[in-house]
Amino acid sequence: MRANPAMTDETPTIDSNEQAGKARRLRILIVEDVLMIHEVVERSLSDLKAEFISVRDGLTALDEIEEVLPDLIILDLALPVLDGWEVLRRLQSDQRTSGIPVVVMTAHGQSGLEQDVKTLGASAYIDKPFRPSDLRSAVDHVLGLT
Repeated sequence: MRANPAMTDETPTIDSNEQAGKARRLRILIVEDVLMIHEVVERSLSDLKAEFISVRDGLTALDEIEEVLPDLIILDLALPVLDGWEVLRRLQSDQRTSGIPVVVMTAHGQSGLEQDVKTLGASAYIDKPFRPSDLRSAVDHVLGLT
């Protein structure tokens, strides 16, 4: 009697974690206190088919980051409760979150600000108001999509 080929040790198997990883959508956390900007960010990145998570203050952002460990954070610097500077500092001081790419955006652009946020660990910097194409370029760059 022949062995059923479906039952042999040579049959390739697919790890359930591998399947879950392929099916999981990119998670992008938007930390911004202006609702309109949340909408612009989501529209600008809609073709990524990502899961967007929106929060409006820095303290809530830290809670959400710890819970979901997003693939990307888009972070405003001027936030209520806890500003973006402190959020960035805390992200970089935690081994679990220090590798998450962060695109910082702010309307308070000034000389040297881009270098300051990059020194704190930001992956990219965008001045507000921004063009959707500039945001998309920054996101593509930090996620290695280009």
